[in-house]
Amino acid sequence: MFNKLKEKCMLLAISATPLSAFAHTGHDHQSNWSFLIHLLWLAPLVFATYIAINAFKNKKNTNK
Repeated sequence: MFNKLKEKCMLLAISATPLSAFAHTGHDHQSNWSFLIHLLWLAPLVFATYIAINAFKNKKNTNK
């Protein structure tokens, strides 16, 4: 139960923080394209997570 509460608090804190707070030198976070560029950067991570979850579910189903 504590882990779920901790996760929810972290997500709330991260979502309440403006994107400019995560900025670092090297590129412009004020650009209109910055969100899209970061989304494209995260796409492989989301895709890999999706594949891992499906592989885990398939492995779990074959064991039954």
